[in-house]
Amino acid sequence: MDTLASEKIWVAYGCAVTAAVALFIAQSVLIAVFWRAKTVFELSQPFESAILLTARAVFLWTTALASNFVPFFIVVFAAQVWAIRSLTYYILCALLIGLVMTPLFSALLPSTVAFTGPSTGVWERSLSIGPCLLLSYVAGALGFWWQAGRFIGENN
Repeated sequence: MDTLASEKIWVAYGCAVTAAVALFIAQSVLIAVFWRAKTVFELSQPFESAILLTARAVFLWTTALASNFVPFFIVVFAAQVWAIRSLTYYILCALLIGLVMTPLFSALLPSTVAFTGPSTGVWERSLSIGPCLLLSYVAGALGFWWQAGRFIGENN
């Protein structure tokens, strides 16, 4: 795969973001259900919670798709220039991007997964959702590497 114009790379990017967001939402729901964390999910009203969760998932997906475009482009461009196909490279890049993006998502989505409560600051929310977000980024990196990253730099 020789070019950033390859459709496979952009499909893989969309799939990676979707996998990361799905894992993040699943983690949020599991934390709400099993640890009775303070979240916006009202478990006593499942229909309303499902609608609210779907709306937030769509918002989170579009935000993640847009905000991660530039870092993704840089990572893929560097991988293409130096023909890097290592899974380790993609995981390390995902962790670095996740660390940078965690405060952004904490500021944009304070009530989506406010495990520490709604009145806490961005840094407290970042520490609260950070592990879940980083795991989601790693899942996205694995998905991207599997679909396209392991072929970058090949001359097919």
